[in-house]
Amino acid sequence: MISTTERIAHLAEGRILGVSAFLTLPLAILAPKGVALLFGLTAVSSFIVGLAHRQKNRGPVGPSLALAAAFILLSLSSAMWSMTPESSFKKALVLGLVLFGGLVLTFSARRLKGEARRVFEIGLIAGGVLGFGVIAIEVAFSSPILALPGTIMGRPTEQNIVLLRGINQGAAVASVFILPWTIALWRHKGVLWASAGFTVCVTVLAFCQADSHKAALVIGMAAALIAFVGGRPVLRGFSLLCVLGVLSSPWLVSALPDPLQPDNNAAVLPNSSQHRLVIWQTTAGHIFERPFFGSGFDTARAFYGPDQKVAYFFGGKEADTKWSNLFEPIPLHPHNGTLQVWLELGAAGAALLAAGLFLIVRRLAAVSNNFERSILFGTFVTGLVIFSISYGAWQGWWMGAIWLMMAFAAAFFTVNAE
Repeated sequence: MISTTERIAHLAEGRILGVSAFLTLPLAILAPKGVALLFGLTAVSSFIVGLAHRQKNRGPVGPSLALAAAFILLSLSSAMWSMTPESSFKKALVLGLVLFGGLVLTFSARRLKGEARRVFEIGLIAGGVLGFGVIAIEVAFSSPILALPGTIMGRPTEQNIVLLRGINQGAAVASVFILPWTIALWRHKGVLWASAGFTVCVTVLAFCQADSHKAALVIGMAAALIAFVGGRPVLRGFSLLCVLGVLSSPWLVSALPDPLQPDNNAAVLPNSSQHRLVIWQTTAGHIFERPFFGSGFDTARAFYGPDQKVAYFFGGKEADTKWSNLFEPIPLHPHNGTLQVWLELGAAGAALLAAGLFLIVRRLAAVSNNFERSILFGTFVTGLVIFSISYGAWQGWWMGAIWLMMAFAAAFFTVNAE
């Protein structure tokens, strides 16, 4: 029997997550850096409500806290051997707050039930409708919303292509957001509305410029379908694949074709993909220099500066050159979260990351409903693909977005009693 105090606390948590779910996607599109602030406010609010009502976390909290604590301790300790010790220590402290806040949110989301969960799901549905509506308007009418502040202030109108790039970060968040949003719509409006909404939103995302979120969503949808057909064994197998993939990633990227060599197989890839291959292979070379504990937390940006750009000739030099570019060998970050962890925290950090991914997939495998389990797995794979090909692992807005998405997904967890 749930007491009145617990019922009030649960409803408050549902409202907090509901408001956050409503704001996340529109904010990611119009002001991506604001997602970090939203995440912080949501985590603090959830922590205060849980503390005030003496809420107890449910579920296997121990392993999650242990992994987070170990990762934070390693990140803080890395300041002792870091290329930028002061920066590493400060950034590691921030990471500690983010990980703690993220765990608070996911535990809070898993407590939702009844009216509290309904309030959250309504916020999620409304936020998706608003967010995807904004993307549709921006794509269809040449970015009128993003152009509005400049128009009001009398600044020259930017080219449409430049403005449209402004929604790439929001589109990346939307590609992860769309699958939990579909579950909420399916629960409240049925399969017809969920199918129609999903189709419309996928179509909207297809017209955005960046290709990374499109590829991630396609792979995530394929993963969801495979999981739906194959059931729990697929997820259990994938959890092991995550471990192998993370631990072997420096060797894997080193074995890929070198785009700078004549007649290489990578020549069929888009230029941006060839560019990433060079960055990844450069990163792998630095990983092998300090393989055990890395170069220190958040030091990826310290390897090269703006004055260390290199001219790269793709396909070989002179007559063999297909195209060329001038860029830093590692521009701010490796554009691959796994390689960034390897580079900065070495094999020790990679082992903790692999353990974390293993734990997440095993938790997903415990979800009772096969359809929801498959959709949540697809959400995880979509986010993992973006983590592996796009943003810096420690960018504030991206960490905030990922933890919010994890919390929204965790709100749908219904695990077996076994």
